[in-house]
Amino acid sequence: MAQIEVKEVPEITVKSKDVVTSRGNLISEIEKYVEELKGSGMEVGEIIAIFHGKEDANYRVELAVPTNEGGKRLDAAVMATTIFRGDPGKVDNAYATILFWALKNGYSVGQPSREIFKKIERRDGEIEVEVEVQVPVEKKA
Repeated sequence: MAQIEVKEVPEITVKSKDVVTSRGNLISEIEKYVEELKGSGMEVGEIIAIFHGKEDANYRVELAVPTNEGGKRLDAAVMATTIFRGDPGKVDNAYATILFWALKNGYSVGQPSREIFKKIERRDGEIEVEVEVQVPVEKKA
């Protein structure tokens, strides 16, 4: 069973880009953005995908990287978090785990959710990721 942690995520400054994409194409969008940033000379570590809702069958996603060079501010938030490792097509299982946990423990969930991509690996035509899934939560009264 996945471990859920509630934590205060601090405010950070990011450089970001908005995309509309399917879940299946998200990794390709992230890889293109990383190459674009590296091409401009920027060091790239973790990538943050911020989900702002759906547009038809696709997601409105803001791809972001932390920076000290000015940019957009992501507000601090209280988040329920869990680490997902495996096929990126199955990351929705982490969301289900957080939602069930929130219901059981008296929390309401909010938006936007975030996915912090810590690792993306391609091996033998397969993609494997390590992602911290973050969902805003608030303790119900």
